Amino acid sequence: MALRPHTVTSAPTFHSRQFLHRPTFPPKTTLRFRNSSSSTRANSLTAEQVSFTEEENSLVEALIGIQGRGRSASPQQLNEVESAVKILEALKGVPEPTSSSLIEGRWQLMFTTRPGTASPIQRTFVGVDFFSVFQEVYLQTKDQRVSNIVKFSDAIGELKVEAEASIKDGKRILFRFDKAAFSFKFLPFKVPYPVPFRLLGDEAKGWLDTTYLSESGNLRISRGNKGTTFVLQKKAEPRQRLLSVISTGTAVKEAIEEFISLNQNVGESELQEGEWKMVWSSQEETDSWLENAANGLMGTQIVKGNEQIKFVVDAFLGLKFSISGTLVKSGSRTYDVTMDDAAIIGGGFGYPLEELGSKFELELLYSDDKIRITRGYNKILFVHVRTDAVSISGDNLPKKKSVRNEVAMANQKKENFSVKETKPSIRAKKPLHGPTTSFDLVEEMLYLYVRIEKARGVPVQSPLQVELKNGNYRGATTTVAQTPQGEFNWYQVFAFTKSRLQDTTVHVSVKADGGVVSKCSFGVSEALRRVPPDPQLAAQWCRLVDTKGNGFGGELMMAFWTGTQADEVYNVASHSDAAAAALSPDGLSSICPRVYHTPRFWYLRVHVIAAQDLEINDINNREQPAQVFVEASVLDCKLITKACSTKTVDPKWNEDLMFVVAEPFDATLAVRVFEIDKGHLGSCEIPIKSVGKRTDRSPAASLWYDLKIMPDQATFASKINMRISLDGGYHVIDEPTEFTSDFRPSAKILWKPPVGTFELGIISASGLSPTMPKTSVDTFCVAKYGPRWVRTRTVIDNRSPKWNEQYLWDVYDHCTVITIAVFENKYLLKGGGVGFHGRIGRVRIRLSDLDLNKVYTNSHPLVSLDPYGVKKRGELQLSYRFCPTSKFNVYTRYTEPLLPKLHYVLPLSVPQIRILRDEAVKLTKIKLERAQLGEEVVHYVLFDHKDSFSVRKAGANYFRCMKLLQSFSLCKQRFDQLRNWTNPCHTGVFTFYLIAALWFPSLALAYMFFMISVLGAWGYRKRPRQLPHIEHRIVTGLQCPP
Repeated sequence: MALRPHTVTSAPTFHSRQFLHRPTFPPKTTLRFRNSSSSTRANSLTAEQVSFTEEENSLVEALIGIQGRGRSASPQQLNEVESAVKILEALKGVPEPTSSSLIEGRWQLMFTTRPGTASPIQRTFVGVDFFSVFQEVYLQTKDQRVSNIVKFSDAIGELKVEAEASIKDGKRILFRFDKAAFSFKFLPFKVPYPVPFRLLGDEAKGWLDTTYLSESGNLRISRGNKGTTFVLQKKAEPRQRLLSVISTGTAVKEAIEEFISLNQNVGESELQEGEWKMVWSSQEETDSWLENAANGLMGTQIVKGNEQIKFVVDAFLGLKFSISGTLVKSGSRTYDVTMDDAAIIGGGFGYPLEELGSKFELELLYSDDKIRITRGYNKILFVHVRTDAVSISGDNLPKKKSVRNEVAMANQKKENFSVKETKPSIRAKKPLHGPTTSFDLVEEMLYLYVRIEKARGVPVQSPLQVELKNGNYRGATTTVAQTPQGEFNWYQVFAFTKSRLQDTTVHVSVKADGGVVSKCSFGVSEALRRVPPDPQLAAQWCRLVDTKGNGFGGELMMAFWTGTQADEVYNVASHSDAAAAALSPDGLSSICPRVYHTPRFWYLRVHVIAAQDLEINDINNREQPAQVFVEASVLDCKLITKACSTKTVDPKWNEDLMFVVAEPFDATLAVRVFEIDKGHLGSCEIPIKSVGKRTDRSPAASLWYDLKIMPDQATFASKINMRISLDGGYHVIDEPTEFTSDFRPSAKILWKPPVGTFELGIISASGLSPTMPKTSVDTFCVAKYGPRWVRTRTVIDNRSPKWNEQYLWDVYDHCTVITIAVFENKYLLKGGGVGFHGRIGRVRIRLSDLDLNKVYTNSHPLVSLDPYGVKKRGELQLSYRFCPTSKFNVYTRYTEPLLPKLHYVLPLSVPQIRILRDEAVKLTKIKLERAQLGEEVVHYVLFDHKDSFSVRKAGANYFRCMKLLQSFSLCKQRFDQLRNWTNPCHTGVFTFYLIAALWFPSLALAYMFFMISVLGAWGYRKRPRQLPHIEHRIVTGLQCPP
C-alpha cells in the first residue's frame, strides 16, 4: 500500500482512542488526523499539525515493526533504515537546526543503533519496548539543557538524566551530564541516580549533531559522539501508536478494535507473503506449549505464495518448533487453515511430531506491508509485524520480495525420502498373457541366448575363437586348441538383450590368428521361445562357409533360443553389455550373478581351570608371587586370562575364553602358558575337530593336556586342565542386534521348521549417482538374509539399471530383517581391481512389518550419511512378499524368545558379545573374499557403527528422549479430554471401569490390562500401512562424521 505525505493531528500521550489509516496523496499534500476526546479521559487533548514528506514517509515505513528500537532488528531492516536515513541526511532539511525553534520540546526515541560504547541508560532501557524513551531539548532559554527520560509507566514513574547544553554551531550541541534522579509515583521524594557525574570528568561530556530536522518539526535524525544514530519523532504515526500501546499492555484490545473500525475498507484484502512475527494475541487461558505453537499463538508465521503457511517458534537451547500446513481462501477476507506437518528442529536435526495438528478459520481484519491484524484459532485476535524487508521504489510503491525458507523444504524432503509404491508390470500384481514362470515378482526381460559348444572340419590347425556380432554388440569365446579327435570345444553361452538388439541377424565368425576362417548367420526371428521348466534346446550342427561364402568351412554345433532371466543359463551367460566392455578376467567374473553361503559358525568355549608342575624358575626364593597367564589363540584371534598370583607351581584361573570358529573346523586351538618378563612356561595345540559339541549348559569333560616348552619335546613337563567345547546352543551374532536376519542356534538338531518363505524381486534403480571419480555407473546389488548372500549381475554404464532378478529364502523367524545394498563394481575401473566397491546405499526390510501373502512393490530411497548430512543417491525398486506355511505358526513365534534358550540360561556378557561379533564378521569376510565378494561389501552390510560416537547420533538420541517425554504430555492431554468430556463415549467407558475398580479393587489390575488390550485392538486398524524408513529430519545437515 502506498504512503504519501500526510498530516497527523493527535495528542502527545498514548491514550488516543482513534487510529486512522494511511491514504495516498500527491507530494507536498497535508492530511489532518483529529483526535476525539472521550468523556472518560482525564485530560483534554489538543490538536497539533504534523506533516511528512515522501522521503520522511519512507523512513517512518522502515521503522514500523522494528522492536526494541533497533535492538531486535534484522539485517534487512537495518539496511532499509540506514538507506532512508542517508537519503534524508542528503536533503539536509531545516538549515542550522540548533538555532530553529522546531528543535525545542519533547522528542520520542523511535530507533537507535547500539554500539558497544553506548551509555548505561542506552544499554539497559532503550531496547525494552515496555519503557518509553524521550529526549527534551531546550536551547532558546538562558538555562540551555538536554534531558534524556526513561518513562517506566504511568503507575511507576520515570528516570530523568539532565545535561547542561550549549550550541557550538548550527548542527552540534555540546552537553555535560550534571544530575539525574528517579521519580517514583509511590514516593514523595526523588531517588538520586547512583552515578557521580562531577567525578567522571570528560566522561560526562559529549556532543550531539542534528543531521536532519524536518520542516514540520516532527522528525529528527541525530548522531552522537560515541557513533550512535538516533531517530526521534514528536508525534507517532497511528500504527506506531498502536504498537506502543501493545508494548505497554494496557487497553490493547480496545485500541485494536478502534483501529480496525477506522480502517475497515483500507489495506490489503489478501494474506501477503513474508515472515510475520506475532507481537500480541488476545488469548487469556493457555493450553500446552506445543498446542499454542501449533495453533500460531506464538513465534513467527511464514506465508508462501503457493497457499502454504508455516509457524516457527524458538523453544530453548537452540531448538525450534515448526509446523507447516495449507491455507485455502474461503471468503473475501477469510481462509481455511490446516496445519498437519509438525517437527522439533535443532540445528540440522529434525524430529517429527505426528500427533500434532489443527484446523481453524483465519479472518483478515487489517493488513499492509508492515502490520497485520487477524482473528484466528478460537476467535483470538493476533497482531503480527513483518520481519523481512520490503523494498520501496522511487514511486513509493512497495514491491514484494521472496521469502527464504529456514527449515530446508521439509515437505519436499519428506516426499523424497519416503518409501513410495510403484506399479511395475509383474505377474504377481497383474497376470499377463502367455506362459508363466516362478519369476512373478520381477518384470520379464527377454534375452537371445546363443550356446556355442564345439566345431569340427574347420580347414585350419591353429587355435580357434568364435565371435558373435549383432550391430555394435560383440561376444567372443576363449581361444582353444584342437583336440585329438579334431574338434574345438568351448561350451559357452552368450545373452543379448532383445530390447537393445541393433540388427535382425546375428553373425557368427570363426577366427584363427586374428583372421576370419569361416562364418555363418541366423535371424533373430528364427529363435524359439523357451520357458522353464521346459528342457534345454539341443544343439545342432550348422554348416560354415568360407569368407567368400562359397566353399565348405566346417561345422559349428550351437543352439539359440529366446528366454527370460528365469533361464538356467542366465547366471553363467556372457551378457552383451559386458562383452562390449574391455574387462579383465576378474572383471568378467565379477559381473555375473552369484549366490553365496557362509558356513555355520560355532562358539568355542575354553574354560581354563588350572595348571600343574609348571617350571617356574626360583619360585621359592621370590619375595613377590609369580604372575602367570594363559594365552589361547584360534587363527588371528588371541585371548589372555587374568593373572594368577601364586607362589607354587600349580596356579589356578577358572576363567572362560570364547572364540568363533567355522565349519568344517579345520583350525587349531593353540594354548600357551607364560610369565611376563620371565618367559615361556609351556604350550599345546588341540585340533578343533576333536573337540566335543554340546547343546545345553551341561559342562564339558575336564581334561589334562600336556604342555611342551619345545615343539619337539617328547618328555613329560607340565599339564594344564581345561574344559573345551563347541557350544551349539548359541546363535553366533554377526549382525547388528536390531537388524538380525537369523536367530537359529548353531546346532542343526535344535532348528525348528521354517514358518514360511520370503521372495525378493530386485527390479531396478533410478537416479544413481557415482561414488568414484568417473562419469559412468556400473552397479550391482547384494542381498543378505541368514547365511545366504546373493549378488545380482553388474549392469554396465547405466544410471537407471534394470536387474529383474528374483530370489527366495526360507524364513525361520519372521521377526528378522533382510538387507539389500547397492554398490559400484571396483573391477570396472581403469586398471581393474583397484580400490574398493563403492557404497551407494542400502535398504532394510523388517519381515514382521509385512502383511502375510501381500505383494509389495515399493521404491526405497538409497540414503548415505556423509559429513554434510543425509544425501540421497538414488532409489531402488523392489518387490517382495512373505508367504507363511501357517498363520498359527507365525503368531506363536511372538510367544517365544528371540534368541535360543542357552543365551538366557548361560548368558554372555556384553563385552564378550561385541568381541565375538567382530570375530564372526572377520571370518565372514575371509570366507566371502575368496569368492570375489569384497571385504568392504561384507563390512557395509553387517556393520552399522552404532558403538561409535558422533554429534548426529547424540542429537538423534536427544530427540528420542524428547519423544519419550512427549508421551507423558500426551497422556496428560488424553486425561484432560476425559475430564472435560471431549468425547462423551470415551469418558463414559472410563468412568464405568473406574467405578468397577472402586467396587472390586482386586480386579483393578485386570481392568487396566483389559482396557489396554481393547485400546490396542481398536488402534490396530489405524496402524501405519507404509513401511518405516530412515527419518531424515533427525539426521539432516550437521557437519560431523557420520
